[in-house]
Amino acid sequence: MSTNPGLALPILDLSQLNGSETDRSAFLSQLRYAAREIGFFYLINHGINPDLQQAVQDEARSFFALPDDEKQQVAMIHSPHFRGYNRAASELTRGQPDWREQFDLGAERQALPPDEYAPAWRRFRDPTSGQPPGLNSNRRFYSGKAK
Repeated sequence: MSTNPGLALPILDLSQLNGSETDRSAFLSQLRYAAREIGFFYLINHGINPDLQQAVQDEARSFFALPDDEKQQVAMIHSPHFRGYNRAASELTRGQPDWREQFDLGAERQALPPDEYAPAWRRFRDPTSGQPPGLNSNRRFYSGKAK
């Protein structure tokens, strides 16, 4: 793990995971520390094409620039898998509002079929309906590459 003096985020090298047992152990230790103690990190040597990364970044910026009512169409509350948009201050950490917007991504799996006895969270609609063009396909492609 290395850090740039001007940055507070650790830089983790995913290629260590496929290295020697010592490299693998070091990577996992660094990942554990970064995830638990800092909460964010840069990941290098992951194999995801920089053009795809840029496309996803551009689409994310476009999405978050949309009016709130459009973003709410894909709010997480509509998702059976807790995927989708959350507005700023909609979540709490240690009783305090989180002042950030987010869009939770994850594996694309078929939703369980709803039935009248299913809990309410299973009856929400798919968060991918109504997304801006391109966001869904690039997000899925990126998620597949990130596995």
